[in-house]
Amino acid sequence: MNKTTRCLLFLILATKICYCKAFESVNHYRNATDMLQTEKDPEILYRSAIDHYLKNNFKASIRDLNEFIKLKPNNAQAILTRANAHRKLKNYTSAINDYGLVIKLKPKLEEPYFQRGALRGYQKDFTGAIEDFSSAIKYNPKNAGTYINRALARLNIKQKDLACVDLKKAISLGNEQAKGILERYCK
Repeated sequence: MNKTTRCLLFLILATKICYCKAFESVNHYRNATDMLQTEKDPEILYRSAIDHYLKNNFKASIRDLNEFIKLKPNNAQAILTRANAHRKLKNYTSAINDYGLVIKLKPKLEEPYFQRGALRGYQKDFTGAIEDFSSAIKYNPKNAGTYINRALARLNIKQKDLACVDLKKAISLGNEQAKGILERYCK
């Protein structure tokens, strides 16, 4: 074999080695990005979800919260945030289900009862709404808005006397809006 042939073979071999190394590097890069996508840091997911929520990008927030909740299924705050995002998107059934999960995890937290009660009232489940508002009042008896909402639910199922009691309580807590409702329905 002459010198020129050996040089050509060497170049061909060197090219194949470089090609293989480059291919191997690309595979390492793909593996690394796949690992980043499958092994997500829960804190980064949660911060991303909150960032999306604050920017009113509720679908992206729910997507990140779903991933976060898979990793941390007992995080009541994340589930509550997801419920609120579902509510903003008018996915009321999903929101009600998530509020129920939060209630199971944190039964003395007022907000999920209030929010679920409001959605139940919106869906004309006034008895369910009253139950939730009553639970919210149990854990925060100073929220005048909850008394007003319970009064409105009670008016819808002809519990006028109890509705009037709730409106008077809301007024005693300083809510001026309750006065107009009281004057209209509790004469």
